[in-house]
Amino acid sequence: MREPRTSRQLFPHQRDAVATALAARTLLLIRALGSGKTAIALHLADDVLASESRPALYVCPAHLLTQLEQERQLWDLPRPVRVIDAASDYQFAPGCLYAISYDRLRQNGQHILSTDWSLVVVDEFHRAKNEDTQNFAVLRSLRKRTERFVGMTGAPFQNGPKEFFTLVSLIAGRSLTQRLEDCLAYRREEAGSWFTKWLRRVRGVRPNRGPVVGMSDATTLCATIQQYVDYLPPQAYCGECGLPEVIRNITEVPLSGVEYAAYKQLQAKYRKRKQRALFDDGLADGELESACKQMSDLRQILLCHGKDPSSKTQKLCEDAKAIFEASPEHRCLIFTNFVEAGVGVIARHLKREGIPHNSFSGNTAGNDRESIVRAFKNGDVRVVVMSPVGFEGLDLVGTTHVLVADPHYNPETTAQLVARATRAGGRVKEVQVRHYVSVCDKLKKGTIDEAIVRVASRKKTVNDIIVELLATQN
Repeated sequence: MREPRTSRQLFPHQRDAVATALAARTLLLIRALGSGKTAIALHLADDVLASESRPALYVCPAHLLTQLEQERQLWDLPRPVRVIDAASDYQFAPGCLYAISYDRLRQNGQHILSTDWSLVVVDEFHRAKNEDTQNFAVLRSLRKRTERFVGMTGAPFQNGPKEFFTLVSLIAGRSLTQRLEDCLAYRREEAGSWFTKWLRRVRGVRPNRGPVVGMSDATTLCATIQQYVDYLPPQAYCGECGLPEVIRNITEVPLSGVEYAAYKQLQAKYRKRKQRALFDDGLADGELESACKQMSDLRQILLCHGKDPSSKTQKLCEDAKAIFEASPEHRCLIFTNFVEAGVGVIARHLKREGIPHNSFSGNTAGNDRESIVRAFKNGDVRVVVMSPVGFEGLDLVGTTHVLVADPHYNPETTAQLVARATRAGGRVKEVQVRHYVSVCDKLKKGTIDEAIVRVASRKKTVNDIIVELLATQN
C-alpha cells in the first residue's frame, strides 16, 4: 500500500496541470495514459472548492467511480467524493464534490444541467468525440452552463484528427472543426468549382478526399487550438512518475497451406470498392470502422478455424507459456478484438497448455471483473485474456508483458490497451509489448492483418505530427 501524499507532493507535471486549469478555466488536458490524471482532477476540485460555495462535478466511466474515493483517501484530501448513483433528484450540498457516470449523466441530464456548478471535470473526455451522440450533446450543454470546464484524456485522436477537433470545439464552446480540418493534407484534392466547394461548406457537407496524410497549414492549426489545449510530451514526466518503458516488437506468423486456402476462399467474396480500398489504405477515417466490421470474419479466420486456434494464436499461446514459466514475477495480458473467436479460442488453448488464466470481456460481470483484477495484481492468476470492452481506465499495474493477438486500425485504441500495463507508481520498469500479425507472401497485398497495420502506421504518423506541433506551442 502506497503512503498517502499531500498536495505538496504531487509530481511537477501534475502541479503544473492544476495551475494551468485554474488559470485557463476551460481546458482540454492531455497527459499520457496512466500518468495520474485522476489525482490532477481531485486536487483541482479541492482547490476550487476551497473558495467556492457551489458544488463541483466529476464525470467518468462507471467502472472508475469506485476508484475515486480510494484515490481521494490516498492523497488525504479533505472532501469526500459523493457518487450520484440513482435516477432520483439530488439536493446538491454547497462546497461538495460529486461524481457521476456517463450513463447516469445522460439519464439525469436535466437535473444536472439545472445545477450551478463551480467546476466540471470530465475524465476519458474522448467519449464525446462524436457530435451525433448523447455524450456530446449533454456535455456541450454542460459546458455552456459552467464557468470552469476541464476535459481530460490520454487518447485525444481516437479514429483521427477530426475527433480531436471535435473535443477542442467542445472546450472552445464553438465549432472549430471545419477550420481545423482545412489545415490537413488529404490523399485527394477536393473536386469541383469554387461555387461547389463554397456550397458544400455552407451545407456542412464534407467531401470524401480519402485518408489524412499530413499537414497543409500548421501555423493556423496551432494558432487556433493552443489557447484551449494543455499538452506535455510524455518524455517530460514519465520518468518522474514512474511510468515503465514500453518495448515494442512485431511477431510475423506465416499462414500455413491450409490457412492460406481457407483465407483465399473467404477473401473472394469481398469485391466492393471500399473493401478493396482498405488494402490500399485509400479509405477516409470515417469509413474504416464499417469496412473492418464488414470483413470481421476475414480477420477472425486469422485467429481460428472453427474452434481450433490458428498458427498465429498457437504462437501467441506458446509465447505466453514461456513468459509464465520464465519467472513468478511475470504477469501477462493478452488482448484480442474478438470475444468468441479471440478470447474464447485463446483461453481454451491456454487451458490445454496448462496455463492458469482468467478471461475478461464485455460478458464478464462487475463483481467478477473486480476479483480478476485483484487476483492479477496479487499474482494469484498471472495471465488475463481481454477484449477491448470495459478496459478503459483499468489499472493493471505490475504487468510485464502485453501480447496483442490482432492489430487495430486505430493506434489510439492500441495505446489504450497497452496503458492498462503502463501505470504510475508500479515497480515494473519495462513492459514488453508484442504484436502478432499473420502474413502471406502469396497474397499480392498481404493479409488483412498487414493492411490494418499499414493503416494504423499512417494514422499514427499524422497524429504524431499534430502532437509535435502541440508540444512546440506549449
